[in-house]
Amino acid sequence: MNGDPKPIGLYWVAGFLRRNERVASVVGRKLEASRAEAATPKQVRAFLEQYEAARTRLSISIDNTYNKDDTGVVLGLYTNIRVLASSKKKKAYKKSPENRECVSLLECVSATGRRLRCAVIFKGQNLQTTWFPSRIGT
Repeated sequence: MNGDPKPIGLYWVAGFLRRNERVASVVGRKLEASRAEAATPKQVRAFLEQYEAARTRLSISIDNTYNKDDTGVVLGLYTNIRVLASSKKKKAYKKSPENRECVSLLECVSATGRRLRCAVIFKGQNLQTTWFPSRIGT
């Protein structure tokens, strides 16, 4: 970038990380580009304020408050890559292409820690017996 044609050495990244304590190598996690660009602190704060007002107005108890999280496993795409980020961060998000086929995993946990059974959603018109174990454990 500065006009030096010499390639970096084999241990350049390790040396760079030692010299720059504010940067660390963390596992990059995929996040849809639209979500990465839309979730600003101001928007998240506004959503949480509206949610709490609605929960209070409708008298919804904490026991009946659940959070659902879905994770898409992209078929044919390697997801655990390492990226450089601030050493204060444990995760870093990397934009991913949105035109690949996914298998969705849904988790649901209550505000009190109660967990519902995970759901797996496959794209397709017919169920295939190979998608499911012969005996589902608890």
